[in-house]
Amino acid sequence: GTPTGLDSLDEALGGGLKPGRVVVLAARPSVGKTSLAQQIGIQVARQGRPVLMLSQEMPAGDLVDRAVSNLAGVALDRLGTGRLQGDDWARITEGVDAATRLPFFVDDEPGLTLMAIRAKARRVQQQHGLALLVVDYLQLCVSSGAFDKRHHQIEQISRGLKTLAKELDCCVIVLSQLNRGGAEDEPELQHLKESGAIEEDADVVLMLHPMAREPDGGLLVLAKIPKNRQGRRGRPGLLFYGPTQNWQTSSADVSSRRGRDGGRVWPT
Repeated sequence: GTPTGLDSLDEALGGGLKPGRVVVLAARPSVGKTSLAQQIGIQVARQGRPVLMLSQEMPAGDLVDRAVSNLAGVALDRLGTGRLQGDDWARITEGVDAATRLPFFVDDEPGLTLMAIRAKARRVQQQHGLALLVVDYLQLCVSSGAFDKRHHQIEQISRGLKTLAKELDCCVIVLSQLNRGGAEDEPELQHLKESGAIEEDADVVLMLHPMAREPDGGLLVLAKIPKNRQGRRGRPGLLFYGPTQNWQTSSADVSSRRGRDGGRVWPT
């Protein structure tokens, strides 16, 4: 597989991302799923493997800022306001240079149909090759059948993405919202929003759930894998550092079903 750069996640996925497979990355709003998907995409691109990210919610310029923050290790708010400190300028320059060399393509057209997704992915594959397609996010896609019920539209798009992954022989990461109900509770497969077809079509379902704030300011996040068609289910732990949009592997125990303090912990 293609390593994600997160050892615990790679181990749970059986070596990393595999071509022809669909990975559903699901979380409730503001948990960091776009940030994690982008960092994984950056790591894949750093291995010389082309990545296409279809961002229907966030403008491409915001994703560029996040990429530079991640690569340079400079806080995103300082990058956005221009209130830089110390060697920030030198690090930003290095981050921009690194970003421009990556085969990482971003398209921020909103309201994509399955046909549009297929056309954009094929274009990149023909011109550069394609190892990873990231769709952010599934519930913002639209169906050509305007009169279909919403869950039928999501079902059509979900199954079309699985077909596309096999057709292009690339991995597809599809971001998905979870129902807001019971936000303090650990997510389950039935919390996938709007359609059971998402669970059925996915080869891997990865659900993010915040657990506790660490002393160094990082957020401990459970990366729960309740479905893994070609491997084992798992509960790897990750650390999310919001200021620099950086994700790291955590060795913390996330076997408990609640955060260490027993309450709700939400990223800022």
